[in-house]
Amino acid sequence: MRVSTTDARESTRARGAPGAPPAAICGRAFRGRLEQVAEARRFVAVLLAGTRVASAATAVVSELVANAIRHTRSGEPGGLLVLQVTRHRAGVRIAVVDEGGPKAPALREPYPDDLAESGRGLLTVEAYATRWDWYGDADGRTVWADLTA
Repeated sequence: MRVSTTDARESTRARGAPGAPPAAICGRAFRGRLEQVAEARRFVAVLLAGTRVASAATAVVSELVANAIRHTRSGEPGGLLVLQVTRHRAGVRIAVVDEGGPKAPALREPYPDDLAESGRGLLTVEAYATRWDWYGDADGRTVWADLTA
């Protein structure tokens, strides 16, 4: 998996994030196991402590990391994902880089059962984010979400 700070900066500029260029970029690799979702949330909570977007960012991270583990090769034995947090004047961009998979990320209709424990990942991201998108292919994707402060 290839991830660089240059890629993150260029994707921020290319996507027209408010306040680009970014003020700070921080990234961390996580093993592709579901127990790492909580660790990713803690990582972002510490990075963004005291900001207006901390709570929303931890919810978005939870969904994006869980989706990468459940739906891509990052969740297979030995799989990894990279979480990137980019702070800029207008807010924060959360990006998860995974090892790819057969299906592209897509919104889907929520399950009719309000008590269902899954199936709302990108709907949750869309609810918190000013905008979100993804790029890449079956060999690796980046799903990102912008949160405005």
